Amino acid sequence: MKAKTYLTEITLVVCMGLATAANAHGARDGSARFEAFDADGNGQITLEEIRARGAARFAEIDANGDGAVSADELKARMDKRADRRIERMIDRLDTNADGALSQSELTARRDPAKMMERFDTDASGGISAEEFAEARKAFAKRRGGQKQSDN
Repeated sequence: MKAKTYLTEITLVVCMGLATAANAHGARDGSARFEAFDADGNGQITLEEIRARGAARFAEIDANGDGAVSADELKARMDKRADRRIERMIDRLDTNADGALSQSELTARRDPAKMMERFDTDASGGISAEEFAEARKAFAKRRGGQKQSDN
């Protein structure tokens, strides 16, 4: 049981590392993401390059170098990623450059009327449970298939 859990954790970390690498390397067309994996620059990503990238990410997360990733190491990695995302969000949305986001700055890019128009597919003036579920599916699809929590 412990070995299965350990393998699951390793797989999760490697996948998380690959996803983080892909997201961290910029261009919307995917070219920078591709280049991050295509280490030898030959225009193809090989299994060895994927494994090498995963091993490098694992080593980054395994802060103490003991060959295992603890919950604390995972949390530290996730906290670092969250900090970068927060900084980018503030940089992008902080229109008055005060280092904080007001409600108007947070909501300026998401007009509730436009959201209602998009999600209220039967134009009833309200969003039904079915419409809400469809909107969540569409959002998950746009986000790359990530499952949305029920919170």
